[in-house]
Amino acid sequence: MLVYIAGSGAMGCTIGYKISKNSDNEVILLDYWQDHIDNINNNGLTVKGEFDDNIKIQAMKPSEASKKADLIVVMTKSMYLKDMMEAISHLIDENTQILCLLNGMGHEEILKNYVNLNQINMGVTIWAAALEEPGSITIRDIGTIDVKNIGGNEEAGKKVADILNEGKLNARYDKNVMYAIWRKVMVNGTMNS
Repeated sequence: MLVYIAGSGAMGCTIGYKISKNSDNEVILLDYWQDHIDNINNNGLTVKGEFDDNIKIQAMKPSEASKKADLIVVMTKSMYLKDMMEAISHLIDENTQILCLLNGMGHEEILKNYVNLNQINMGVTIWAAALEEPGSITIRDIGTIDVKNIGGNEEAGKKVADILNEGKLNARYDKNVMYAIWRKVMVNGTMNS
């Protein structure tokens, strides 16, 4: 399967790295930071933390990508979600699944302007990572991902969770994912502020 990571900062690179490293899926990182893109393409993605690694993985601007996606993991900042969806719309067809792991609420209201509800998977993650410099991340803590297809396409949602688990991302299909999303909003709004 072809997996795009739309927004390849610390968390986007973490998810892209894990899927690319541990599965047979093709992963392409999408971003706008040219130094980051160039360093990844020229030197590989460097990963630090509990282990050190470097992998070859493709990185490019959204406009440079051309192949239709099986899965797009949206990891841009919330304020840029609409712009990112516009930029990647040419990569989406009726079979593409979208996984949104952004912090906050209400992202499905933007996503449903680009895909049907049965293509939208909402989720929450507690993985932690930092972008150290262009092309280099530190994975700080091993976490989990909860995901649910909000259009009732449970088969597709479980397949998304399976792809994440192939990447050793500790995912589960969570029929009550909105509770998990709200819980993280509360933590971010109180303890992390």
